[in-house]
Amino acid sequence: MIRGAVVVVATVLLAAAIFGLGTWLWRRADDAKAVMTTTGPYTADLESLRSHPLPTWFQDAELGIMVHWGPYSVPGFAPTGRTFVQMLQDDYDHAMTRGPYAEDYANQIKDPGSPTAAFHRETYGEATYADLAERFETELADWNPQA
Repeated sequence: MIRGAVVVVATVLLAAAIFGLGTWLWRRADDAKAVMTTTGPYTADLESLRSHPLPTWFQDAELGIMVHWGPYSVPGFAPTGRTFVQMLQDDYDHAMTRGPYAEDYANQIKDPGSPTAAFHRETYGEATYADLAERFETELADWNPQA
């Protein structure tokens, strides 16, 4: 019985040693990746950046960038000073109508006490979001993507 307990304890100690060694090696390798490189052929300026050749995989890649532009671009307003996380922590009940995103303009003007609603009243009076959408569509007709 004692011999069996010794085998179990030895096995547990061996497993802990192997696990500990593996963890130490992994952490050491991972920490080495996080070390900032301060030597090399490039410096932290635009001229150096422009001298860096693009990898062929990047040149051959089909890369797309999407710009989301909607009627909220007409007023171009969003409350500033707090992140959305801070809004959730400080003013949870109004976070969805007082957040720092212009894309939420249509929702934010529905809350009469929101900074966005105050801005909207001061700037556009009683105009609705639909009125802004109509203005957006009108101005979009004059848009020249080549300009």
